[in-house]
Amino acid sequence: VMANILLIDPSDLARKAMRGYLARAGHRLACASSGGEARDLLRRHVAIDLVFLEVKLEGGVGFDFVDAIRAEPLLAALPMVFYAAAP
Repeated sequence: VMANILLIDPSDLARKAMRGYLARAGHRLACASSGGEARDLLRRHVAIDLVFLEVKLEGGVGFDFVDAIRAEPLLAALPMVFYAAAP
């Protein structure tokens, strides 16, 4: 089943790599480089099924992004997968 996925990562390289990987699997991918850009995308495209999120967004505010999304009733149940580009 195809999913609409939002990838939030400040790295151009990571976004390009993930776009190729997910496209081959038949998914659609929207990308954002910051939490603010991602919130705008989510407000305009409620059809997002899953979010992949680099935890160290904008200097470590990835979890702040999650708190903001969880506070919005229409987005609170949106599933998210966290990852870190560096250990």
